[in-house]
Amino acid sequence: MTKELVYLAGGITGMPNSEISDWRKYAKDKFAPEIDVISPLRQKFETIDESQELGPEDRLALMKHGRSTATRDRFDVMRSSAVLVNLVGSTRVSIGSVGEIFWADAFRKPIVVVREPNNIHTHAMLDALIGWIFVDIDEAIHCVRTLLM
Repeated sequence: MTKELVYLAGGITGMPNSEISDWRKYAKDKFAPEIDVISPLRQKFETIDESQELGPEDRLALMKHGRSTATRDRFDVMRSSAVLVNLVGSTRVSIGSVGEIFWADAFRKPIVVVREPNNIHTHAMLDALIGWIFVDIDEAIHCVRTLLM
């Protein structure tokens, strides 16, 4: 029997490595052994500083990176049973996470979000797509587990 699969979305760019990876490892451990997770961190990701002037080679690398990342992440959302999004502590909008929320809705995947009140991602359009919003990661994990078990 195939295990249910949960996609772990959340901010990456401009965040410390511990903030982008620790919660994903925690969620993976909490879901085990009945549920598998998939993380965008499983492949090396390029960091190109878009705040600086980019030359033609950097722009081409950025475009290729964006295309491959979007293709992979869209595929991962599509094949997942649910999407868990951690936006706690965001100081700038995570465009990738917002895209993943829209894909999840388009593929009719349940979306569970963790964020504090008045998070930068609080927006009527996003909130209309999200099934559950929690301020605690354990409550969000419990919700996903309950949906899938």
